[in-house]
Amino acid sequence: MYIENEQTKEIVDKYIGDGLGDWTDELEGNHMEFWCVAQAKDYGYLLNNGNSKGKLKGFKVAGETEEKMTNEQRIKLIKGAIDPIDVNYKQFKIENCKIFTKDMIKQWAFKFD
Repeated sequence: MYIENEQTKEIVDKYIGDGLGDWTDELEGNHMEFWCVAQAKDYGYLLNNGNSKGKLKGFKVAGETEEKMTNEQRIKLIKGAIDPIDVNYKQFKIENCKIFTKDMIKQWAFKFD
């Protein structure tokens, strides 16, 4: 974040720092060329150096999620080119001092509540 002089394009003031409440450069000097969001707390972006990054809350990181839930898939979800994606996971329950696992399915979709 910065203030730029519109005529000279000179950076007048930077709002980046390492103190509490300061903005930080999480892109390490790069900039976003493409940004997309499928739902709240689910976004991805493509950087000018060719790398893509993203955030997705509510899904456990595992091999299946990394394979199925890529930025390319997020774009296809938004465009309606693919159906919502089912992700399998195990839920652990403790009953009477015994641990049980239950197979569950969570759906990744393009939606805003």
